[in-house]
Amino acid sequence: MGPCQVERLRQALVLAEEELERLRRALKVAESQVSEDEDALRRLRVQLWTAEEQLRTIQAALKQEQLDRRQVEARVGQICAQTEQDTLDVRRLQV
Repeated sequence: MGPCQVERLRQALVLAEEELERLRRALKVAESQVSEDEDALRRLRVQLWTAEEQLRTIQAALKQEQLDRRQVEARVGQICAQTEQDTLDVRRLQV
């Protein structure tokens, strides 16, 4: 192996080591980005869970409000019917 060939091999080795170091740096950047993305995903999952909990609470409140409304409407109907009956009874007594 001649001196020129050895020099070319050294240069190739230096280039390969530089490329390896560049790839290692790129890998660290990519790993950091993945970590940040995973953190962001965890935060989004927490926000989603919170929103789902709020939705369930609102739905339960709405269901209760609808039930209360039906009960009030039924009671108003009873009161109206009783008022009409009482009015008829008073008119009968007046005659």
